[in-house]
Amino acid sequence: RVVRAFNRQHFEIEKFARCNDDYRECEFHMMKIMAYFWSMSDFIAFSQLGIVLVGGAFRVQSHHLSLGDLFAFVTYVSMVIWPIKHLGRVLVDSGMSRVALGRINYILTQPEEPDGVIPGIASATGALRIRQLSFDYAAGQTENDQLTTSTQSLQDINLDIKAGETLAIA
Repeated sequence: RVVRAFNRQHFEIEKFARCNDDYRECEFHMMKIMAYFWSMSDFIAFSQLGIVLVGGAFRVQSHHLSLGDLFAFVTYVSMVIWPIKHLGRVLVDSGMSRVALGRINYILTQPEEPDGVIPGIASATGALRIRQLSFDYAAGQTENDQLTTSTQSLQDINLDIKAGETLAIA
């Protein structure tokens, strides 16, 4: 669609800016939520490891646990904590992947164009006659899409175009 055709550049720019601002605000809100969630999950995971290390250090100090057993226990705790933590990332990414696959599927399910068929350009077989053509457009718009003033760009144009001729109006 031609944006400049009816002097609507300003309106289209504002409409795009509003959509862009809404998208940016939603994206910023999502990033804040994800930052909070992932920082809290990291804090919980590191806190669990810290509790195990501090508790294990006291047990090693009191000779109820050997240093090798503490090392093995920290390793086992890490083997449980980190996969669960990363499962959350996988779930978030799978949601985005599902949307992307839907878009790809939409493209792939479109009917194929037949091979070897090239659409031709139909040639005119008759003449075109235009009489007393006038055209005007709005010079501006308000926020309520109300036209402000009108500018006449073509007035009483008469044309005779024969078959096969080309005409350009600048």
